[in-house]
Amino acid sequence: MTDVLTKRDLERDVTETATKWGVALTELEFDVTEASLAQATLANNDVLTQLRDLGVKVAIDDFGTEYSSFDYLRSYGISHLKIAQSYINKSGDDPNRAATIRAILNIARELNIGVIAEGVETQEQRELLVSSGSTTHAQGYYFSKAVDVAQAEALLRQGSVRPMTEEDETALVTAPVPGQSLD
Repeated sequence: MTDVLTKRDLERDVTETATKWGVALTELEFDVTEASLAQATLANNDVLTQLRDLGVKVAIDDFGTEYSSFDYLRSYGISHLKIAQSYINKSGDDPNRAATIRAILNIARELNIGVIAEGVETQEQRELLVSSGSTTHAQGYYFSKAVDVAQAEALLRQGSVRPMTEEDETALVTAPVPGQSLD
């Protein structure tokens, strides 16, 4: 990401690519690590601010694992924090990790920043997120194992993703691919 943050033509490339594929800039979100933000700050690089001004959203990936700074949240107009899977995984065994997650969720709620929890695998982990009272998005095996395109289409047709059951997994494996004959 360091190389990308130093390129002056990134704004042009992003705009041209979005136009080419018919994607609104407001629908794009760049995930950057805290280390990249620190490097951009030290270099006085304003490319993320320029992208945000275009309507592109910026998310901090693996928040809390590197160079956390509240100043980044304010300076770069961050739209989402992505809580690292390592925090989520250890939250059940480590009360301090669970407290840190609750603190991140509370800060994000107060600053009107979205949260995505990575690597949610258990009901206990999901309950920790729900108990905060914050609107939190989550991804992980609790909701679905990695799936191929046909299975992803089947999940999208359901309209929502809920914890997977054995019946769900069987249905995904046997779901027909659109346009494909069952003969």
